[in-house]
Amino acid sequence: MKKHSDSLCGSLAHFMPVKDDTPELLYVNGKALLDPFPEGLENRGKASANVLYNPTPSNITPRQNRRPNGGTSTSYNGEFPMECLIGFGATPLPGNFAPQLLRRRMFYLGIRMDVLSVLDSCYGFDTAAY
Repeated sequence: MKKHSDSLCGSLAHFMPVKDDTPELLYVNGKALLDPFPEGLENRGKASANVLYNPTPSNITPRQNRRPNGGTSTSYNGEFPMECLIGFGATPLPGNFAPQLLRRRMFYLGIRMDVLSVLDSCYGFDTAAY
């Protein structure tokens, strides 16, 4: 965030399809949030920086108006991985995102590990601290 505060990489965020002053996050589409190292941890030393930040997202690209492909507001000419939005801005994730992501990860791991009883729990994490 310090080097490129207007550019984010990672999963795709989707907002409620309504026009208002306060966009509401609908969902984030990306397996990397659930399983950031699908090939295992033995190669994590070779992972790019954007992959290392996937486990703990803090910001999201703001809702955008439609525009032609390739339209950006940055003068940066360097290279980014293809999943990066360059020059589209950044805003903090809503406070309820981290607890919801943690619950989703618990369900994902339960299914992957064949511990299906995890699906019987709601995991109501306290969001007051956020």
